[in-house]
Amino acid sequence: NFRLPRSVTWKGLYDVQTYMARSFAPTASYSGWRVEVIVRKVGNPGDLTIYVNSTLSIATAATPRATIHADDVDSLTSIHLSHALYPKATLTSGTTYYVVVAGRDEDTATNHWEIAVDTAATTATSDTCYRSEDYVTWFPTSMGIYFHVTDANVPFIPRFFEYKQQFYFVRSNDNGAPSRLYINGDRGAADSNSTDLSLLNDATKS
Repeated sequence: NFRLPRSVTWKGLYDVQTYMARSFAPTASYSGWRVEVIVRKVGNPGDLTIYVNSTLSIATAATPRATIHADDVDSLTSIHLSHALYPKATLTSGTTYYVVVAGRDEDTATNHWEIAVDTAATTATSDTCYRSEDYVTWFPTSMGIYFHVTDANVPFIPRFFEYKQQFYFVRSNDNGAPSRLYINGDRGAADSNSTDLSLLNDATKS
């Protein structure tokens, strides 16, 4: 499950929005093993914590979670951070969950995390987005954090090759599951088009 960037706005996680949340509802059940957000740091903030839970109650804020340390990120360098959830999040199809990013209560305007958000999230999707100062009282907001929740990655061997001037990629899975073949772009054969030689037509393509 993901909400990945269109236009990015940076919002500081301190004061009245020390905590921010965005909902999602899986269309299939799976175990959420990793969570990814887009962040950068200002000054020297405390740890950034990411939660994936079915409620916004502070009682559920212990697990599952991923913790990011300030030393792992250069100042004012935006980065996609992917961290393992511990323990894994059991996600059920059709159930609403929340990705919550949490700064530290001690963070200030000079020492805080910035998170990449979509300022029109609630008009572009059916998500609900919130901000909070204390993880107790939540207020609706139009700013939705960008995130990516994934299941366990299967180790694989990547094999790249070129065939007839087209680039391909084969994913050879270590667990014996069938390999997958990907093409970079598309290919086909042009139909006869003597009436307009400025166009390439292929009736087999949509």
